Formats: sequence, structure tokens, C-alpha cells
Amino acid sequence: MGFNQSKSNAPSSNGDVWKYVKSQSERFDASNIIQQNAASGEKLNFNEFSENVESLASVLRDIELTSGVGICSENNLEYCWILLGVLHAGVRCTLLSPTYTERELRHFLNLTKPDIVLCSRLVGDKLYENGESFDAICSAHSFVKGVYVWGPTGYKSLFASLRSVCKNNNNTTRDQKCFEGSREALVLASSGSTGLPKGVVLTHRAVVESLKLSSVYANSCETALGLMPLFHSYGLILGLMCLCEGSKFIIVPKLMGAKHLSEIVCTHQIKNLYIIPSLLAMIGKSSMFTKDNLACVRHVWTSAGKVSRRVQELAVEKLPRNAVVHHCYGMTETTFVTMTGPVGKPECSGKLVSNVECRVIRDTGEICGPDEMGELCFRGPTIMKGYLDNEEATSEALQTDGWLRSGDLGFYDRDGDFFIVDRLKEMIKYQGNQVSPVEIEGVILELSDVLEAAVAGLPSEDFGELPAAGVVVKPESKLSAEDVEEHVARQLSPYKRLRGGVFFFEELPKTGTGKIRRKVLLNRITNITRTLPALDR
Repeated sequence: MGFNQSKSNAPSSNGDVWKYVKSQSERFDASNIIQQNAASGEKLNFNEFSENVESLASVLRDIELTSGVGICSENNLEYCWILLGVLHAGVRCTLLSPTYTERELRHFLNLTKPDIVLCSRLVGDKLYENGESFDAICSAHSFVKGVYVWGPTGYKSLFASLRSVCKNNNNTTRDQKCFEGSREALVLASSGSTGLPKGVVLTHRAVVESLKLSSVYANSCETALGLMPLFHSYGLILGLMCLCEGSKFIIVPKLMGAKHLSEIVCTHQIKNLYIIPSLLAMIGKSSMFTKDNLACVRHVWTSAGKVSRRVQELAVEKLPRNAVVHHCYGMTETTFVTMTGPVGKPECSGKLVSNVECRVIRDTGEICGPDEMGELCFRGPTIMKGYLDNEEATSEALQTDGWLRSGDLGFYDRDGDFFIVDRLKEMIKYQGNQVSPVEIEGVILELSDVLEAAVAGLPSEDFGELPAAGVVVKPESKLSAEDVEEHVARQLSPYKRLRGGVFFFEELPKTGTGKIRRKVLLNRITNITRTLPALDR
């Protein structure tokens, strides 16, 4: 039998996401500040937030929207209420990354085909590599009826622009009654690790079921850090959870280094830090973070990657004794995290959350027991509906009995704690041996001068693939490639050595959510190695 965690006893979710958020927020004083922009200082209380949601929804109901609305913006004070206004109107919402290149933007627009696109002023003013504006690229697609821009103080002009669209619209106003939770709510981009990003379709029910766990991750007495991208499910769900729990959410449009983050934490007395492993490493290794400026922190939540024991130890040393570091694991396809837990066992991702089941399967389909390695599969109400207009990919990922194949290799122990080993498709094959990039990365990060590390498989005619590392070190570091190679050789088996070399970069290529883009890194390393003499590895 597979490992099963008890399911949530909450009833099946009907109605839209906004109605659920609003019902939860009614437990708190609506005049309290619930969101603040860390850069501009602008604030919103829940009364203002709610009025904006209802107003936008009212306007959108009078516009003929068959494929939905696209939103493209950096983190700001308008993002959450605009998204909830779209959902409250009964319209599907596509989240577009403001970091997209022209190629990526065109791809996701063609995939999701939004009727209109709403964007921030910063995105609206952006020029892409071909010299075209965001508006021009979107408007070049015949299905896009218009691109509408909001500014820090000009969102009322957004309403006016949208109202002008519907003044000649004779359509009957969209039904304002509670609709079924099975209605499509969001389309988000998958990581695209196997090619171009796919569109992950999440329903209202999946989002609401995730929000029912809000009391685990947020508290009305705790100010939270809104640094994670809101166009990604992790950052978005955490932001909505803070609304549900009356937790003040400090929104950070752009992070400008360790000093900037330490100032935000100290100035706003952040108690809940929602971050990714590279930022935990920054906290542990940067002198900008001290026990004094981290004294307010009570909880640190990490996701989107494994945390090495060394990074964890360095960070914990600087945190207050009563602060708890939690590790989480999840996928866009599961809406939010499926595992979470306080730091305990090294490299543990925690236990299953209450509304998810998990089983571990071998290549043969046989179900694994405790401490047996296999692919993690999940089932529950937060699982995606499927990939947009991609039946083949959907059928590969979603089994007929509702199980989602994660593509991640891992196991659970007899205590029910889970451990993620690696992505199945990212394993490096050296002379027939399976090599985990994440394992090598963890060893490299043990070096005090290393800020970031990523490992990829360099193709080799003789050996299959050679593990090669891209590394970011502290300024003025004297660490050499040989130092890194020797450290790994001392810690790991011979077949895991960095036979492909060590390459230093100012920064590593990442997705908008902070995950390493291994294919891009591999291309950069390959281009460098073409100019180097062949090595006998």
C-alpha cells in the first residue's frame, strides 16, 4: 500500500475564490491594514480592498470574455485585488510573468488566448529585445481585444477604460450568483523543464481547498513578507492566505540584494518569511543579516528546492531561538504545497498536508513501502484540472484514478516524513550511474564562499554525461575551480565527481520563481567548453 495521509474533513468547495476569502476575512476588523507596498509605502485596508474587487468584477461582467483575462505585473498593491476581481466576475485568469522574453510571452499568449490583458505601468512601458512594447506584442494577436494599464495611483482610469469597452455591449450581464467550484480559475505556466511551458489549469475549488490550510501558514498577529512572485502559485496562495487570516502582507516589487532584504525585515518587523532556498542561503552567509535585525522573525518557510544541512545550520544560527524554519514541497500542478514541516531530519521536506494523499511508485508501477525510492504521486482536491489544450501531456501526468505523477524521485520513512531526491528527468547518467545534481549542489554549498551552485550533465561521447557545476561566489573570493572539484571528490563517490568542470558566473539562470534553468546553464557551459582543450575525464 502507498502512504496515505488523512484527508481534510472540510466540505467540497463551491462558489468563487473571492467569496471564500471575504468570508474568512470577516473575522477581523476591516479597517486594519492588510497590504502595504514596501517600496512606495502605500497601504490598503480590507474595506478598500473589497470595494476594488467588487467594482472590477462588476465592470468585467459586462464585457464579453470567452477565454478570460491575462494579468502581467510585478508584485504590487493592485495585483491581488485585480486577480480576485477577475475571478469574482466568473472569468478565467491567466498569469503572465513580467520577466518573460518576447518569445516566452508570445508562446503563452498563443496558448491561453486571453480576450484582454491587464498590466502594470512598469510592464506597459517595457521594451522587449526586438524593440516592441508589451502592448504591441499583445495587440499583434487577433484574439486580444485590448491591453489595459494600471498605475500606482491610476487604477480608477483602468475602470474607466474597461467601461468604455462595454458601453456598446448588448450582452446580458454575467450571472452574479455563486458558481460551481469546478469552474476554471487560473492558468499558470509550468516550469517547462521538458520543453516550452505548459498551461496548468486550476479550478476555484482547488484554490479554495488550498486556502483552507491558511491558519498553518499565516496568523493575524504576524506581519508576512510578500517577496515571492504573485504570478506563481506559491507566492499567490500565500498572499491570499494572509488575507484569509488578517495578516499584514508587505509586498516587495523587486529585491535589491541582502542589505535591502534585511532592511525590509527589520523596518516592518516581519515575523513570517516566505522565501526560497537561495534566499535562506543569503541569510546564512551574508554579513548583512545578524541576530539583531532578525530578532523579529518567528517563522521561515522555504519551498521550490532542497535546502542543504550546511545552509540550514548557518541560517538557524542567526535566527532567534524561538524561530522555526519550515521546509515545504509542492508543484504548480498541486496548486500549493503538498508537504510541510519544521526543520528536523536533514533534507526532509516534511509530512503531507491534510488534504493530500501520496504514494511512491517504481518504474514498473509497483507501490513502494517506507524507505523505498520511487516517483511521488499525489491525489486530492487541490490537484490541477489538467494542462490547457494538451490532452497528451494531461494523460501522461494525470492517471484515470486521479493520481498526479510528479516526475520527482523520493521516498518516505516510517515516521511519514518525505525526502525529495531529484527530478527524474534531470538525473545525470555517468557511465550508467545515476547522479543527482541536487546532491552535488548541496555539497558545493557547504563551501563558505559559495553563494549559489547548480549542476548539469555535460554530454560526453565516451561517458554519457559529465557532471558540471555553475557557481556564484562571494565578491573578492579566491575560491578556485580546483578547490570546488577537490571538495566534491572528498565528499562523494568517484562517479559523482565534477568531471565536466566548474564554471564561475555572476549569476545563475533562473525561472521567475527562483528555480534553476538547467538547460540554459548547460548551454552556457557548453559554449565555454567549446573554446577549451579536450580533457580526459
